[in-house]
Amino acid sequence: MNPERWKKLDALFHEALELQGEARAAHLAKVCGDDAQLRTEAEKLLAAHERESSFIDSPILAEAAALTDDGNESPVGRSIGHYKIVSLLGRGGMGEVYLAEDSRLERKVALKVLPAAFTQNRDRVRRFEREAKAASALNHPNILTIHEIGEVDGAHYIVSEFVEGETLRALMERGRLGISEAIVIADQVAGALSVAHGAGIIHRDIKPENVMMRPDGLVKVLDFGLAKLTERPAAAPEADSQAETIARLSTEPGVVMGTVSYMSPEQARGLKVDHRTDIFSLGVMLYEMIAGRRPFAGATPSETIAAILRDEPPPLTAHSPDAPRELERIVGKALRKDREDRYQGVKDLLLDLKSLQQENRPAASFAAVDRGMKRPWLHTSRVMLVLTPLVALLAAVGGILWWYFQREAPPPIGRALPFTTFPGFELNPALSPDGKQVAFTWNGAKQDNFDIYLQLVGSNSRLQLTKNPAEDFSPAWSPNGSSIAFLRRLDGNRNELLLISALGGPERKLTETINAVNKPSRLPALAWSPDGRWLAVSHREDGDIAEGLFLVSAQTGEKRRLTRPSADSVCDFAPTFSPDGRTLLFTRFSGAGTAAEMYCVLSVA
Repeated sequence: MNPERWKKLDALFHEALELQGEARAAHLAKVCGDDAQLRTEAEKLLAAHERESSFIDSPILAEAAALTDDGNESPVGRSIGHYKIVSLLGRGGMGEVYLAEDSRLERKVALKVLPAAFTQNRDRVRRFEREAKAASALNHPNILTIHEIGEVDGAHYIVSEFVEGETLRALMERGRLGISEAIVIADQVAGALSVAHGAGIIHRDIKPENVMMRPDGLVKVLDFGLAKLTERPAAAPEADSQAETIARLSTEPGVVMGTVSYMSPEQARGLKVDHRTDIFSLGVMLYEMIAGRRPFAGATPSETIAAILRDEPPPLTAHSPDAPRELERIVGKALRKDREDRYQGVKDLLLDLKSLQQENRPAASFAAVDRGMKRPWLHTSRVMLVLTPLVALLAAVGGILWWYFQREAPPPIGRALPFTTFPGFELNPALSPDGKQVAFTWNGAKQDNFDIYLQLVGSNSRLQLTKNPAEDFSPAWSPNGSSIAFLRRLDGNRNELLLISALGGPERKLTETINAVNKPSRLPALAWSPDGRWLAVSHREDGDIAEGLFLVSAQTGEKRRLTRPSADSVCDFAPTFSPDGRTLLFTRFSGAGTAAEMYCVLSVA
């Protein structure tokens, strides 16, 4: 197939993909006319898209290789570099994806190869490389991990982790999702976007096909093929005409980047986009998960764009009566047409979703009760007029009797309730400033290494923040709850003091510390100053007899000494700041560790 023929077929496929039933058939008949072969080829691509699920790219063009490779042999069984191709996972407009074996590290990987027919297209090659570079710059449990990008004999490829599971689209096709399940998925996608946006990367194509669900419930965001670095200028000139947008979409696929049904209004117009376009797309996806339909729909791509620009979606409760009012508010704010009225940062959306996760059951119950209460309150109010005095009298008598019999009883002993039920050791719990999350150290299900984890209060689900062969410990929340400081054990007595976003992502090293005390009961704790500028930590410098306390700048890593233990001391550790930040209370081990006393630094400023 020649390039012009392929370009026409590619355009027809993307247009027809947004249509259903009679509208799709009419569009194919109109565009193809007497060209029966073109229609047959388009229908093959559409049928392949319907029966296959995307792994790393969407839409899947399952017949693309047969149409463009001119009979080239399948690469299955051959090797690209040290990757042996095992089987085909799927094909997409931006490449073929194979299951491969990494012979060096003996692991399964996903190998994405740009089709040979497209290597002459500089724009496709640039997008292919940009996907790898954008995704590889991110480090988060909910983002597909990119291992390598390379080129062998003219074949461009990306190597990523192999994710077993199914796309969110495949999950949704089996039926509408429950409210709790939808919120958990949106929460994880929002966490991934928060890290991407923090690194200056906009995804621009958030949709169910680009969200993978693992069997254990972990979500992976895929396909940064449309990702845009915010510091770069827009590739296309700004436009403010709806007609121009539709013309671009129909004649030049890829100029208006993204998938029509999930585009933000500014994206649909071809305007310059920022991180708020991903927030809108996530709002569309969350609406669809709960309502079982998209908020903006049309018989053609043009009508869909018109709906995005013009219409307000029906309320969620019209399709899901049990949807909490708070969820309605969150989705509505994410779907504001004017981006200045939307969530201004995905972190704000993420915090609302986390709060809703805790309140979902009560909120849903109260909403159901509220909807079920109609005029029976008239009868109830009459009954309450009679019963209220009687209930008050019985309560007063009961209170007097309880006081009489219990007045000498000792206060009850607090009952310890398990917060986690994981195997192994869970240590160093640190409650977030808002009291909704706990950061802690855990040596994992295999009990092979200590890392930092997060867990919502009232939930047994956890998020692994760090994953490093060295041991991580002593997590400490920043006063605003945005960051977590922790220590990483290196060789000997050396530790690294690191910072990581409370949402996960790249780590930032502040400094190194030396600690001779390695017993678990004496792990050096960290403390943030109330203004968030300093961290207090134990450290021993050259010539010191024992560890003293130092302040470390949270911005630069600069150290400033606070204490210098005497000759009979072992270490100063476990610092705690006063509310005004001027005084520091700490523990000093002395007498070779046989005694421990509390000291304080009266002036930290």
